[in-house]
Amino acid sequence: VLLAGGPSLDEILPWVKKHRCHLVVLAVSRIARRLQEVELVPDMVFSIDPHAVSFDVSKEMLLWGQKTLLVNHYHIVPALMANWQGPSAFLGSRFPWKTALNGLPAHIPGPTVTNVALAAAVTMGFSQIVLAGVDLCFSRTGHSHALGSNEAQAGPQFGKQDTRVETNGGWQAYTMNSMAQAIPLLGSQAENALKHGCQFINPAAGAAKVPHILHHSLDQIDLQPLQQPPWQAIEQALPDDSANERRAHYEKMHSELIRARTKLQQVTKLCTSALKYNDGLFGRQGMTQDFKYKSKLDRIEKTLNRDYKDFAPLIKKFGLREFIKLSTPTASETWSDEEIESMGRQYYQTYRDSVVRLLELVDSARLRLEGRLLEENEAADLGFLLDFWQRQHEQGRALLWQRRHGDQVANCTDTEQKKLAEMIDGFHAMIADRNTEHLAKRQADADPQIARKRALLLFRKRDLAAMQDLLDGLASMNQAGVEPIRQLVAGYVEELRNAPDQALCYYQEIVSQPVGPCTEEALRRILSISLGRSDSEYALLALDCLAGLSPVYIPQQADLLKVLGRTDQALDRYADYLERIPDDPMVLMKVGKTYQEMGMTNEALTVFRYLQEKDPQNRTYQQLIAELENDQKAAENRS
Repeated sequence: VLLAGGPSLDEILPWVKKHRCHLVVLAVSRIARRLQEVELVPDMVFSIDPHAVSFDVSKEMLLWGQKTLLVNHYHIVPALMANWQGPSAFLGSRFPWKTALNGLPAHIPGPTVTNVALAAAVTMGFSQIVLAGVDLCFSRTGHSHALGSNEAQAGPQFGKQDTRVETNGGWQAYTMNSMAQAIPLLGSQAENALKHGCQFINPAAGAAKVPHILHHSLDQIDLQPLQQPPWQAIEQALPDDSANERRAHYEKMHSELIRARTKLQQVTKLCTSALKYNDGLFGRQGMTQDFKYKSKLDRIEKTLNRDYKDFAPLIKKFGLREFIKLSTPTASETWSDEEIESMGRQYYQTYRDSVVRLLELVDSARLRLEGRLLEENEAADLGFLLDFWQRQHEQGRALLWQRRHGDQVANCTDTEQKKLAEMIDGFHAMIADRNTEHLAKRQADADPQIARKRALLLFRKRDLAAMQDLLDGLASMNQAGVEPIRQLVAGYVEELRNAPDQALCYYQEIVSQPVGPCTEEALRRILSISLGRSDSEYALLALDCLAGLSPVYIPQQADLLKVLGRTDQALDRYADYLERIPDDPMVLMKVGKTYQEMGMTNEALTVFRYLQEKDPQNRTYQQLIAELENDQKAAENRS
């Protein structure tokens, strides 16, 4: 069973615990906190994410290690790898250049840790893999991850919901575009697994429907007894982890880094010479121009491609962004000497800069290896190691060293023993600290105001099912300001259910509270329901409240008063509005029309002539004025 971080994990965990003795449990690192909460220790934990946030969400895994195998790739975030307390299995090449130490790594496809874990499980020979928490979509309540995660603590991740996909249960669920794009990739992986005699099963109804992955209930899953306990099988497959074995491994790795460093330094010298010869070829930097430098440059290029062929591809790949800039669409045209000289200089400068950056990484890795070698000394300098671990942000190695070399502690000074204990305590405190940057970001994605905006769109689409899911998600939140939004969405739901009385109750609750982001929309819904019922007095009251929030509602109130035959009150409200926004042509037109309908010709002409002054080319004003003037003349003639 593969345990991942989706919300359906919580549904399946009780089943996993009940049948633990029948299962080999694989887990992605980010659910370590949740597994700690339910006291479930996986047989293997997978981690490949290089970003610092991976440490924030996975650090609880550092409490395992005695009977858990870490499976990682080279791009695991260093803090997790350095502080891990147990054995680990490495996927991929040891070095990014050709060397006999690389061995023959298995091809484990990504891009996500779930893809890697599934591919590794198929390679290990499993015939049936149950997926738990591999949802690729949000729950109906808008939660993106299982309990115990920062996302679950923050609340429904409204800010991450981009699109919708079909679930195993047949309904549409929100998801992120990246997860939606991962569905066909996972389907292809499942199809390939079938060719190797391995079936993927996802029992979660709320998980995204994925081709070639079976969906049926947990009680339909056939569990056969294991031939031996999983950890026993893992231990038998692992090499010896003695101090001598570790030391021999570190020394081989260190020697390879020294070899690489020497080679890279030689490349740096060749590039420096090439830059000098490039200047000589064109007589730059005070050098006499001489064509002999062309042959010297040719020899350097041949040397780079022949004697450093194991490193040249890596150097160019590492500096790819800068090397791409050297490409030009005019390569087939005739270049001037200045262009050729500039291109040569940029090429070798980029080559050298890439090597310099690689050397920094090689030296960093070499420094860590030297620290590892010092850890294995029979009489380790604990004071030095404590400072080293602190600088490298590897405080967990203090606990690991104590477990491996506890017999040396008695030989250390009291000060060193105290610092060792303090570092171990600090390590545990760091794991316990949940107030991380990642949590703050997830809380921003759970902003209930995002839900308010989404609710308005769903209401316009009359999507009752999605609206109900949104309401359920808001009910699980306890952030400040969520209650008025929950009441607003509840009102929408009741309206979509054709229950306006219940909807009005929710809207009235909002209006009775201090003015907030939901007040205006609640009043608009009260207005709409009142007009639908022909309850003019309640509609006028709603408009009066809305006009208190914004003057744009005053003309609507005046319009309703006019329809109700309360013309004088309507004119008063138009006047109130025009005091604030004097030249609104649409409202002035309504005033003029009202005067005209009341037979107040002079007053109507005054308004229309004012409008014409503001817009002399407007034919409507001209026509209205002409009609009124004609009517006025006809009345004078009759009298």
